[in-house]
Amino acid sequence: MLQPNAVSTDLRPMHHLTQELLVDYASGALTEASATLVASHLVLCPACRRELAGIEALGGALLDEAPPAALSAQAFDAVMRKLDEPAATEPPTGADIPGLPRPLARHVGKPIEALAWRRMLPGLLYFPLPLQGAAKSYLLRIKPGRAMPRHSHGGNEMTLVLRGSYTDRLGEFRPGDVAIVDAAIDHRPVAGHDGDCICLAVTEAPLVLTGPVGRLFRPFVRF
Repeated sequence: MLQPNAVSTDLRPMHHLTQELLVDYASGALTEASATLVASHLVLCPACRRELAGIEALGGALLDEAPPAALSAQAFDAVMRKLDEPAATEPPTGADIPGLPRPLARHVGKPIEALAWRRMLPGLLYFPLPLQGAAKSYLLRIKPGRAMPRHSHGGNEMTLVLRGSYTDRLGEFRPGDVAIVDAAIDHRPVAGHDGDCICLAVTEAPLVLTGPVGRLFRPFVRF
């Protein structure tokens, strides 16, 4: 299911996907934005790959035990028409890009250093991604030791660390780790000193800046 990638698969992330997300991914229920983040984490996380394999095996067993459904004449005709159609061209997957899992690299298209990063705040850059199904999908680049403004969330947010690290009230997050937060979480991520912290973030709603500094910068933050 997962394609070869241009990043090390020897990572052992400490923060993982929920079983609910893995079930939704296996069933194809996730949006493109969320599925890309989940697939990227799976490239980096052996534990979640094993759990996904178990979920898919269980789903296959349940299908095998389900009673066969009657096939209507219309459905049979539709299948036969499909067989007569020319085979669809496989969508391009994009070249390997160092530091990016291939499920994400195919949407980014360039090395991280070559992207047209946009400045949001001092020490904080972002790059929007053309992914469907979420209010915002973007890469974040936080300079070493810099802190994001304290914020909460108008909806759910998933963040996958690709390079570097950050810490917040939930712990330390390193490459391959995924953070899943909701509107109840108010935090202030601080990048580690081991180089730029680069993350993939998928948010259902704009961030809500909190605290005196957050309110000061609120007019300048657009996601």
